[in-house]
Amino acid sequence: MKKLLILLFCMLFPVLLIAQRGRVITPDKKPIAEVVVMLSKADSTFVKSVATDTDGRFDLMSDVRPYLLSFDHSEYAPKSMRAEVNDLGDIVLDDRAYNLRELVVSPKDMEQFATHKSYHLSEEQMGRYPDFLHALSEIPMLLVGIDNKLSYMGMGSVKILLNGVSSTESEIAALNPRDIAEIKVYDTPPARFADIGLTCIIDVITKKNITGGSVGINLRDAFIPVYGENTVGVSYNHGKSRWSFNYNNTIRRIKKYRLSQRLAYKFEGKEYIKEKEGIDSPFDRDENSFRLGYMNSRHKSYQFNVTGYAAISRQSDNHFQNVLYFNGETFLSQTKSNNSQKNYYLDIYYNREFDEHNEALVSITGTYYDSHLLSAYSEIEHNTSREYFRNYSYITSRKPSLIAETQYSHSMKIGTISLGVKDYLQYNLQNITTDGSAGRESYTLSNRMNVFGDFDGHLNKKLYYKASLGIEHSYFVVEGTKTFSSFYLYPRISLRYLFAQNLQLFAFYRLNTASPTVSMLSQTPIWIDNKYIYQGNPDLKPYQTHYLLFGTYYYLPQFTFAMNLIYYNSPNDILPYFVKGDNTIVQTYANMKKSERYEAVAEILWYPFKSKILSFTLTGMLYKYNVVGYDYNWTQNSARFFFETHINWKKFGIDLFYQTTSKMISGQLLRKMPRAAYAELHYRPLKGMTTGIGWRYPFFYAYEEGKETHPSALVQSFTTIQTRDYSNMIYIRFVYNFSFGRNVQAPQKKIDNKDTDSGILLEQK
Repeated sequence: MKKLLILLFCMLFPVLLIAQRGRVITPDKKPIAEVVVMLSKADSTFVKSVATDTDGRFDLMSDVRPYLLSFDHSEYAPKSMRAEVNDLGDIVLDDRAYNLRELVVSPKDMEQFATHKSYHLSEEQMGRYPDFLHALSEIPMLLVGIDNKLSYMGMGSVKILLNGVSSTESEIAALNPRDIAEIKVYDTPPARFADIGLTCIIDVITKKNITGGSVGINLRDAFIPVYGENTVGVSYNHGKSRWSFNYNNTIRRIKKYRLSQRLAYKFEGKEYIKEKEGIDSPFDRDENSFRLGYMNSRHKSYQFNVTGYAAISRQSDNHFQNVLYFNGETFLSQTKSNNSQKNYYLDIYYNREFDEHNEALVSITGTYYDSHLLSAYSEIEHNTSREYFRNYSYITSRKPSLIAETQYSHSMKIGTISLGVKDYLQYNLQNITTDGSAGRESYTLSNRMNVFGDFDGHLNKKLYYKASLGIEHSYFVVEGTKTFSSFYLYPRISLRYLFAQNLQLFAFYRLNTASPTVSMLSQTPIWIDNKYIYQGNPDLKPYQTHYLLFGTYYYLPQFTFAMNLIYYNSPNDILPYFVKGDNTIVQTYANMKKSERYEAVAEILWYPFKSKILSFTLTGMLYKYNVVGYDYNWTQNSARFFFETHINWKKFGIDLFYQTTSKMISGQLLRKMPRAAYAELHYRPLKGMTTGIGWRYPFFYAYEEGKETHPSALVQSFTTIQTRDYSNMIYIRFVYNFSFGRNVQAPQKKIDNKDTDSGILLEQK
């Protein structure tokens, strides 16, 4: 009983633990702030770390004796020591005898852990880029695309976090690079993220023990056309509390948006064969989001976090086309799609670290979507202005959801084990009104529960291993009448071997279960042609994907090489498919027999000069797709390349980017991915400030993408979408990060569990 009371007392009052404390100073006895102090056991097993405050002081609470301490700062020589005492007094750091001006992420800048890699970029490295987001391209296999979207190993399913909290690319771009301590890369995401289907998690960690607040402004705007991506972030810290506010604005005003089609299909004995010539049409998009957060935490003890979020978005498409029928008749068509959406969520999170070996978390998130979609198609005869055809659909959707999660972790000498449960409850109520009919109400209810576990560790810091196992139960009620439920396992195994500090090989296998989204299950018709619509399928079933990867990283001071070989096998994959409905041909989704994908992804990062003022990055991807459907088999080979170069001289910089086009099979559709390019000149007049001008899609006639159908499809279509406004678009950049005091970035929660499915199915463009 006495031992139990002592244990409870230590858990509730960790501040009473014996502390290792000291002060870090220069040879002339000036305090050094922001020194990373890392505590390890005598066998070099990491325990915890902290950064010195403005007086150079640090305080580590641990009962480890004896212990190892290491001190690291970009402007001073690193230092290590072994000790057993509590008060270390003054620790003196000497100036570095060399200059850390390298851009390359070398082995000393990367640490391998059982769960992730940790990268450390110098302030000068990050300062050479217009914003911190683009500095992430220094990390092997991590690509920052033309729209600031991250991809890893050639795949776009990347989740970005800020101190463990779910974030966005725009928010990361507004960060002050001086506040960044490290970047954690989880290329084998933990089991609690397996159900999301992520390829990689990037967690940006900021420095600790800095008081005050900070402001980050990141603007990218064009005036012809009106185009904007703008973010403002403010945070302030006092004591154990942190307040944060983030505003993001996206705006598009496009006037030269062309949708052209060659279309042929048959319905009820009548053939519809047309050539649709696109006419310059308007496309508008607005999105404004606000995020307010409060956190109260004590380092290595607890964290309580509340986050509120609200977003209002509107998107309007009005495609006009000259339509030529096969019999010579001509019409003017209009395809209209207006979508407005309000999205709110409230997240409550609590994390408790009982001691160095035990940790638990609880997260509850409520999300609400209110969506409205108007979809219409009409044709007017050119000569007489007679309306030949008209139909529309109006869909309203109200979708609340609740996501709850709990997890417990325990660390041991041989590794760390984590166990958890996550539950998703979603309800979507829709009212659908079509031309000539009254409103029809339907609902979809889904519940998914995941029980998961992780175990990871290493042998002699050479062989790193990780094993995960999850069990998922899915339950769906569709349209109020159809129900189905299922159980699935999703195991994961990862092995990584370090031959040397600059060379590693790794292998990874996972089995994922993907359930249809509420949007895919819901009947939300979007009109494309007279007897041709796009809508969901309530008969979809979950499917599984086998994923196997072999990869390698190799580093040299001026050269980095990374390569991955990847194989996907997805029986019953959910893919686009064409079926005959009661009144129309329907482009929908269906469970195929199988889809396969082979990928080879390689990246080379090269610095031709020792001064590192010039860098080249080349990323190449080779693909082979194979889809086996009910009545067809489709194979497609494709390749894609990304090229980047950065020139930095004094306060000036030039960025060049180019990506080639490629083709990708998706069910009965072959999608043509767009080529893209930009050039940007930027200037840094002040520390923390970057101004610049960019040229997007130089010498392009139009930004172009498209798709075509397989010969077996009920609809034979060849579609091209051109946005001529984007070609030769000139934009301006302005980035400014400043602090009043300094911004405390205490430990943050692991992820936001917000629902990103509005419940209305919209075709991706």
